[in-house]
Amino acid sequence: MSRPIRIDRSTSGSGTTRYAVRPGLVPTEMADPLVQDQVIVDDYIDQMPLARLGRVDDVAAAVRYLAGPESDWVTGQCLAVDGGHSLRRGPRVETMVERFFGADVMQGMDSRRLPPRR
Repeated sequence: MSRPIRIDRSTSGSGTTRYAVRPGLVPTEMADPLVQDQVIVDDYIDQMPLARLGRVDDVAAAVRYLAGPESDWVTGQCLAVDGGHSLRRGPRVETMVERFFGADVMQGMDSRRLPPRR
């Protein structure tokens, strides 16, 4: 999920810049169903080049960069702040899906399309 940002730079003569920030898995209230499932967290981290969950400060630093003068010539970009996760597959969420919707839902999924469990 990304969040659009609009910054008015008219005082610097640059006009208006627009961005989106797309964070990876960061322990927040919104991500709680994912981060409370250790199977998902372990699989997520296993797929990440930087091998850790994000922090709110990681995302805030990216927003601070986009809002600051360093990004004066940047616009129209979606910035992934995800520890490299966008380079890999997503986490396996079957345990969460089964917990929320029941085992019957999982039986209807095509297991040939899922990566093998480790």
